[in-house]
Amino acid sequence: RDVLQDWTLVKGQATEDGFIIVEAERSLFTNTGHEDREIVDDSNVFVHNHIIIGAWGDSTALSFHGQSVARKSIQLFPDANNVAGDALAIFYEEMAERSDGSVSLTLDSYAIPRRETTYEEICYTVNDMIDLGLYEDSSSSPYLIGFEFLVDPSSIKYLHHILLYAHSDSCNSWNQKVIAGWTPGNDFFYFPDGMGLQVGNTADSLKGFTIQYHFDNIDRDRGKIDNGSGVKLFFTNNSVEHEVGMVVMGDLLVMLGGREIGQGKTMHQFNCPSECIDNSLLFSDEVTIISESHHMHYKGKRMVNELIRDNKVVNTATIDYWDFDQNGAPIVRQAPYTLKKGDSYRTQCYFEDSTGGTVYGSASSDEMCMTFLYYYPKQPWFNNCSPFNPISQSCRSEYSFSVVEPDNDFNREITNTVATFCFSGETKVQTSDNQFIKMKDLTVGQQVYSSTIGEVDAFYSWAHFDDKTITEFIKITFENSPEVVELTPNHLIFLDSQSNVPTAASKLRVGDTFGDGKYKYTIKDVQTIHRRGYYAPLTDSGKVPLVLGISASCYATINIDHGPYLTIAEFIKIPVTFHTIGHLWFAPLRIISSTLGLTLSQSNKNFLMHLTLAVAEQITGGNAALQMGYLLVILTFLMPIAILEFVTNHRLLVFFCLAFFMAGRNHFGKKKIE
Repeated sequence: RDVLQDWTLVKGQATEDGFIIVEAERSLFTNTGHEDREIVDDSNVFVHNHIIIGAWGDSTALSFHGQSVARKSIQLFPDANNVAGDALAIFYEEMAERSDGSVSLTLDSYAIPRRETTYEEICYTVNDMIDLGLYEDSSSSPYLIGFEFLVDPSSIKYLHHILLYAHSDSCNSWNQKVIAGWTPGNDFFYFPDGMGLQVGNTADSLKGFTIQYHFDNIDRDRGKIDNGSGVKLFFTNNSVEHEVGMVVMGDLLVMLGGREIGQGKTMHQFNCPSECIDNSLLFSDEVTIISESHHMHYKGKRMVNELIRDNKVVNTATIDYWDFDQNGAPIVRQAPYTLKKGDSYRTQCYFEDSTGGTVYGSASSDEMCMTFLYYYPKQPWFNNCSPFNPISQSCRSEYSFSVVEPDNDFNREITNTVATFCFSGETKVQTSDNQFIKMKDLTVGQQVYSSTIGEVDAFYSWAHFDDKTITEFIKITFENSPEVVELTPNHLIFLDSQSNVPTAASKLRVGDTFGDGKYKYTIKDVQTIHRRGYYAPLTDSGKVPLVLGISASCYATINIDHGPYLTIAEFIKIPVTFHTIGHLWFAPLRIISSTLGLTLSQSNKNFLMHLTLAVAEQITGGNAALQMGYLLVILTFLMPIAILEFVTNHRLLVFFCLAFFMAGRNHFGKKKIE
């Protein structure tokens, strides 16, 4: 049961014909553990639609829904033409407008065998496809632009998957390529306008087709007949801008067949080397991945496919909670991304087999691990990367296996991270030319407005820049203004933009007023939200100009309970704010970045942030004498730098003064020793 109920009932009604209509709402991003999934903007044709599942029953007790369930693919967000809603209806409209026709490849009175696993393959030659209407003659080369998978309702219990292969005119061709597939939950798919998969009289001779049906009759039911399961192909005879191909990562050929997945929790990894991508991208240095879907069976728990570039993960396609009954090959909801020469893939499948004995294989009771990727422009030999690949030695993936500890949650990311001092990427910043841009769009070196040191303030470095981690923020809205401010609970903000005494965001209340005496804006609402990413810019003044003339500190308080001031031994309040201490602490970084024009590496920045938090912990907790000692040491080192910086307002002079001071101290120190 979902113990975190984030849905709010708006209204409900019972209709005269026996239906119950319910309207409910929730935030797109709740971040309450892992039980709520993010609702993303699916208006982009490349971003997969949302699958909505409904279940019902007559009992007040929670129980398995059985057959009392419905599932539908819905486009929740309207596109540029204000189209949203039933995704299948949108698919039909697209195909009616863009296709020149369709052909159906289906079963006719097929008797489902009385055995657990059956693979039935039906081949269609060029002449078959001419008869069906896909080809006018053997010289035709149309483009497939959409697929609708047809399933006989009486076969739902038995049909595990459908795969569509394209190959030469021979039904025994070794050069078969997967071009489309169905598992429960994937009822249709189409390429965006301007894209298609060419078949027929083509360079790689993909003329014929084979449909593979995988039936599971576990109960050995008698007399079951399938009428009409298969696929409808929508095609156009017009040329397209981008020809699409498909490549498969993991173990498409089930080369690990018969190998046990291991008892308990396990992780199986397939590394596709950069040599495979380098040798496969023959006519282009890069391709664009437009769709990515994963496939495992019933023991699957989580699946991840990572694109690696220069030893860094640059794209992660994850299905965190695997449920084969809901969708056997779910499409990852993500935007297109670029695959380049030199890149590599890492595919990970997490399984849990409590009793052991499950092996890799073709049956539903066996396991598989593979990722299907549509891409463009098509490359002739970029088809699959799998262990012991018999077709391409450079596209042989490296397989490894590891045990996952029993208390490990399959390495799922912790998504409720709270950054210490950061803004959300949606919070707007005022630039020096009086424009407002989102925090995530700021670039180092950009000039921002300053009400403290004049019209221009330099943004010299990021303290934090993370566009992936889900983070908790305080969202502030105002009366008589649509503007919002979003920052982490510990972050400091100034109610008076001319003041140097800030307030922690978590201490703000409805009715509090921001302003500088001339303009005032009253808080209408304060709420906790979650967004992906967190950002902490550092400016020369130590302040960040936001909307409505509001200024926020670049820094945060370490101890919210004691307000913005440093407190020793829980009761001795030092008349120095965390804003001032933070600005002192980052003075050396300002010299390095702003004056000398040097850029710290990310590892050095990470070290600085860890050091900052470690020092803050020492001066805000523990023994009072130690706290005071740490504080005095820090101030002794930083105060001269800050004073000179303030007096001269010329950091280069400060740097040379500091260097001269250190050199003189070393010189006279040595003299004294001698």
